[in-house]
Amino acid sequence: MIWLAAFIIALLTWSGHYWLMAGYDLSRDEQMVLFDAAIIAQGDGFARLPHDWSAVGSALSRVFILPGIADNAWVSAYLPGNAALHAIGAALGDTRLAAPILAGLAIVALWDCARRLWPDDTAPQAIALLCLLLSAQFLVTATTSYAMTAHLSLNLVWLTLFLRGRWWCYALLLPIGFVATGLHQPIFHPLFVAPFLWLLVERRGWRLLAFLTIGYAAVGLFWLGWPAMVIAATGSASHQTAVEGASYLTRLIDTLGGWSPSGVWVMALNLLRFAAWQHLLLLPLVTVGVVTSWRSSGLVRALALAPLITIAVMLILLPYQGHGWGYRYLHGLIGNLCLLAGFGWLALRERGIDRWRVVALSSAASLIGLAWLGGNAHRMVVPYATIDRAIAASRADYVLIDDTTAPFAQDLVYNPPYLERRPIRLAASAVSQLRWPQSLCTGKRVAIVDQKALASINRLFKTAQPIGASPALQKARARLLASGCTVIQ
Repeated sequence: MIWLAAFIIALLTWSGHYWLMAGYDLSRDEQMVLFDAAIIAQGDGFARLPHDWSAVGSALSRVFILPGIADNAWVSAYLPGNAALHAIGAALGDTRLAAPILAGLAIVALWDCARRLWPDDTAPQAIALLCLLLSAQFLVTATTSYAMTAHLSLNLVWLTLFLRGRWWCYALLLPIGFVATGLHQPIFHPLFVAPFLWLLVERRGWRLLAFLTIGYAAVGLFWLGWPAMVIAATGSASHQTAVEGASYLTRLIDTLGGWSPSGVWVMALNLLRFAAWQHLLLLPLVTVGVVTSWRSSGLVRALALAPLITIAVMLILLPYQGHGWGYRYLHGLIGNLCLLAGFGWLALRERGIDRWRVVALSSAASLIGLAWLGGNAHRMVVPYATIDRAIAASRADYVLIDDTTAPFAQDLVYNPPYLERRPIRLAASAVSQLRWPQSLCTGKRVAIVDQKALASINRLFKTAQPIGASPALQKARARLLASGCTVIQ
């Protein structure tokens, strides 16, 4: 039954990308996954821009491109693990297969963890699985290319191997940790692992602790050095300066310098959103499980500390998550919380509280909430997806997008790494600041996506509709005309 459930969830979330998400990647984070996957599929570490585009590459939108990289090259600033998994999905027939398969694997891994914790008791196993299967965040995120589904799946696989306690299982922890640390940012998986290393201290498992500590130090050093390796491969003219600008230490210092106390309010909203996207019983049962078992169970402490530490670290580093269904920076730890809910159910049952009717009613309410939240996600994606399809259907060579006149309109300026797709999308705000070469305009036709074309996005966010073209669009249009382009709209 568990394999059937995993298959159904994988099929549902794979198809959900096309009907729930309208086949569109809403955020630049998701777009960068497919961007890097296309590069990896070609066997490259980065893509080279055609010569004429090198000087005006910012018009193609270099948001989230690795800083310091050579002008004629680009690759995302993220680590390549999640993109590599999507490249494998592409090799299987559809790049969208990666997240659904990983979601199915997460279900099986959670079930195996629950079986090892409660081998003779199906009740807490069922509670843990139910909390995952009716998590709107888990299901909706699996329809996207965010790295968070991979984090959840690999964390649970790591945990079930840890719980098995055999030497060959321990040997697999570092390979899984290597991939999990390199999925997109190097911080999330180590925050999951750290409490279990402390658990080994409590259990005096010194040999395994030494093995994992040394191993994770090597893994961390490798991925921290990844940006420098890529920059060196591109042949950046100012290599040392570029490496310093792209290093995680530099990024950390810049992030800490911009921290504001308002981050506390943002984090409170994140956690409220996280709660709203989970099974109604998840957090109440987690609370019971942690309160009743904190002192007696080192495993409960390890499971609970991972989300607590992550919240504290992200409060300091990056309270604002950008786009996300629920709170995605806790996504990789939903499995921890589901298992803690199982501990909470056991604690209640020991006190004579065994109310399956409450579970049934709360599950029905969670299912209704899932449908409502999924509908809201669809409603948010559709305006962008509709404009994206209109851009793709254009017969122009270029499409100039007035990217400052609607929220997140800059994410519509997305081009594949080798510029093989037409039309090429240009950001008006960048074009207006560039000297456009005539070589890129000879015989080229340009369509315009202005404030009227973006009106549905402003209606979605209830923002004021701009009147007339923005100054940036007017200036960009004039520059392209002066360079010999033909504006057709």
